[in-house]
Amino acid sequence: MSRRERIAILGGGLMGSAIAADFLAAGHPVALTVSSRTSASTARERVEQVLGRQAEQLEIAADTAAAATAADVVLECLPEELGLKHGELRVAEQVAPEALLATNTSSLSVARVAGGLDDPERLVGIHYLNPPGTFRVTEVVPGTAPDTNALERAVALLRSVERVPVVLRRDAPGFLINRLQMALLRECVNIVDEGIAGAEDVDLIVQRGLGRRWAALGPFATVSLGGPDLFTRIAEEVYPSLSCAERPVGGVARRSFAAEELEQLREERLARLAELARLDGETGD
Repeated sequence: MSRRERIAILGGGLMGSAIAADFLAAGHPVALTVSSRTSASTARERVEQVLGRQAEQLEIAADTAAAATAADVVLECLPEELGLKHGELRVAEQVAPEALLATNTSSLSVARVAGGLDDPERLVGIHYLNPPGTFRVTEVVPGTAPDTNALERAVALLRSVERVPVVLRRDAPGFLINRLQMALLRECVNIVDEGIAGAEDVDLIVQRGLGRRWAALGPFATVSLGGPDLFTRIAEEVYPSLSCAERPVGGVARRSFAAEELEQLREERLARLAELARLDGETGD
C-alpha cells in the first residue's frame, strides 16, 4: 500500500486516540469521532500526546457520516455495545460503499458485529493489543463469510504502519490474545482459591518466570525444545487438576490496590513494555 489512505476512526477514547496516532505517524490522514463524554480538544490532546507532535492531518469529525464519507478505511473503536456498533457501522456502510470496514472489538465476535450490516462480508476485525504503542503485532479476524479482498486490504493497511498482522483462520470469541489470557487467568484464580499459592506469588512467577520464557520463545517452540514426549507426560499428570470453570466465581480480583498504587502499576507497566519493545527491535510509539 503505497498511497496514503484516508482513515475514519469511530471513537476518540484512549484506544481510538492511540490508533489514530499510529496512522498519523505513518502519514495517513485521520478523521476521528468523539462522544458526548469526550470533547474535541481532549481527543486531540490524547492523539498528540501519543504522537509526540501536533497532528496536522487530524480532523475531529462531527459524526460518523462526516468522518466516513470520504474515507478509504473505517475502523470502529466504540464501547463494547453491540447495538451502538451496529448503528454506527450501518451509517458508514451507506456513506462509504467502497471503504474497508473494520472493528476493534475485543470481546464480541466479528461475526456478531458484522451481522448488523447489509453486506457483512465487508467487515473484518482489526484488533490492537492495549496499549497499541508498545505492541506491533495486531490480530486480523475474518467474520462469518469473509471477503478475501477485505482481509488482504487489512493486512496491507497494517503493514503500511509497520505493524505485524496475524491473520486468524476463523472467528472465535476472544480471538488469540484474549483466549490465551483468559485461559491463564482462569487457572491463576483456581490456584489462589485452591490454596496452592498466594496471588502475589502467582503474579511474581508469571512476571519473572513464565512471562520471560514466553517473551523469548512462544509456547509451541518452547515445547519443541523440551520434546513432545515430555510435554505429553507432564500434560497427562497436570491436565486433570486444571480448572474447567465456565465462569469466574466472585470475579478475578485476588489482589487489591489503592488508587495511587494502580497509577504506579500503570506507569511501571508502560515503561517495562516500552523497554521490551526496544529490546525486541520493535519501534513502538
